[in-house]
Amino acid sequence: MKYANSNMLIHGRYGDLFKSGDQTLYEATRRPTGLWKDGSANVYQRIEVEAGSMELFIGMNEHGQADGFDYSLSQKVDLAPGDHLVVEFDQIAATFFFRQE
Repeated sequence: MKYANSNMLIHGRYGDLFKSGDQTLYEATRRPTGLWKDGSANVYQRIEVEAGSMELFIGMNEHGQADGFDYSLSQKVDLAPGDHLVVEFDQIAATFFFRQE
């Protein structure tokens, strides 16, 4: 079985969810950093997934609401064996993006 690597680099707050189809690959809740609790909570998580075509979803609940995500991205990606996919959040544009390497 051939695997590709998915490296998640997220600068966000509260709840994060990373899914492939119906399978949850990563889920976490973190509190904001800083004296006034308004800083980012950085995440680095390495996840191995099977190579191939898949629908990926990343969502971030920044405001701590019970339901839904403040920011999300759902996108089809094709990963070859040995490929790397980095998930990042652009704080200025307030959007996620996948960077394939």
